[in-house]
Amino acid sequence: AYDDALERNDHDALVAALARNVRPDAGTWPQATHLAGYVADVSRRLAEQPTESIVSGTVAFPVAKPI
Repeated sequence: AYDDALERNDHDALVAALARNVRPDAGTWPQATHLAGYVADVSRRLAEQPTESIVSGTVAFPVAKPI
């Protein structure tokens, strides 16, 4: 579900998938929107990094913004 939502740039689908998997106990989880934004940002940034960086373990992750 994550890959599909990320490939389609479907923020709502990503929010729903994260909420369903991270907080299945919560009927509504408003923080899922923030997490989805971070996941999409990380996905884009990872795609921009050279494979050598990932293989060597020097992956750069963006700092999550406080909510």
